[in-house]
Amino acid sequence: MTDQEIAKSTRPRPEEEELARLEARLAELEDELADRELELATWRRELRDFEQRFLAVVGTRQAELDRLEAQIAVLLAVREPSPETQQAADATAEQARRSAEELGDDPEALAEAAAASPREIPEDLKKLFRRTAKAVHPDYAVDDRDRASREHAMAEANAAYELGDVARLSAVLEEWESRPEAISGSDVGSKIVRAIRRIAAAEQRLAALAAEMVALNESSLAVLRAKAREAQAEGRDLLQEMADELDHRSDVAG
Repeated sequence: MTDQEIAKSTRPRPEEEELARLEARLAELEDELADRELELATWRRELRDFEQRFLAVVGTRQAELDRLEAQIAVLLAVREPSPETQQAADATAEQARRSAEELGDDPEALAEAAAASPREIPEDLKKLFRRTAKAVHPDYAVDDRDRASREHAMAEANAAYELGDVARLSAVLEEWESRPEAISGSDVGSKIVRAIRRIAAAEQRLAALAAEMVALNESSLAVLRAKAREAQAEGRDLLQEMADELDHRSDVAG
């Protein structure tokens, strides 16, 4: 066999070149998707921590003020009965109920949240979550059964990350990587179709993640957190300032 014939026989076929191109693009998207899933999960966790401190520092005072205002409205309705005073009493009572419900039923947890410093997210936890998200992501499913398994694993991973539970997150990844897999469709054509579909799914999920990030950043909680961080940079505690103002209003109402 001549050198030309050897070169021709070892040259990748067009479909193999296309598969290599698609797999390279898919690898890029999988990395980007894992990064964005980590970014979103981290932002959700940080907002949740901030919400807990807000409820502990400000929400408890707001609930107490709403309770006092509801009591005053009831007394006024008894002293000066009218449709207007009764309506005001009902409205303030409803507001007091909602404020109390927002605090939940674990006052000790709220007290701990108020005293605790913001949780730092360890880099090893971030890396582990990224690996897990990249492995189990539902958008890589090949059929409905596979998607259900992946969605369950992804939900477990998100819950473990929210709690900062490294052992639980590790278990999710280990269980996934050790599962038995059916081997099917190993020809080049099947691989090309599979890569095309996974690329489309990854691009669709990236767009959805971007929209979720925009919505989170525009939420009232995120806006308040941004203001709190600006105040912190100035040496102020915005939540404590809000709490002090509510304490003053409660003293006046009482």
